[in-house]
Amino acid sequence: FIARHLVKYLIDQKIATKIRVADKALPQTAYLSKEFLVYYQNKKLVEHKQANLSNPAHVKRAFKDDSGKYDWVINLAAETRIGQEENAYKQFVFNISVNCAKEAAAHGVEKYIEFSSARCYAPNKKPRKEGDKDKPWTTLAKYKKQAEDE
Repeated sequence: FIARHLVKYLIDQKIATKIRVADKALPQTAYLSKEFLVYYQNKKLVEHKQANLSNPAHVKRAFKDDSGKYDWVINLAAETRIGQEENAYKQFVFNISVNCAKEAAAHGVEKYIEFSSARCYAPNKKPRKEGDKDKPWTTLAKYKKQAEDE
């Protein structure tokens, strides 16, 4: 969901010269509105790779590019549905985060940005800051935090 907004923003602001989206769902089956589908159909800027990023072989394929390395990688992928089995979060949160970070490092990516979860911090009525105490309070946050520590 967030990725489609990021793709739109990067194109509208003329920030990127190439965008590769790696997702297990094809754009045609990802419930993109017509507004967002137009951005994904911009073949000059946007390339889609279907990949299960919890699988290291798929991650390698997602990063492989004969035209050179990527300057930035922004990882938005994760299982975000509440109430899944713990193994789903390990596979689709921890494994995805670690696999993508390691592959980005192997490719010499200049900036790797991993989206995490505010639920990694102890609950509080006040807004949380980066240096606040860690205390994951959901299974998703537990595996996001473990990936950050990896």
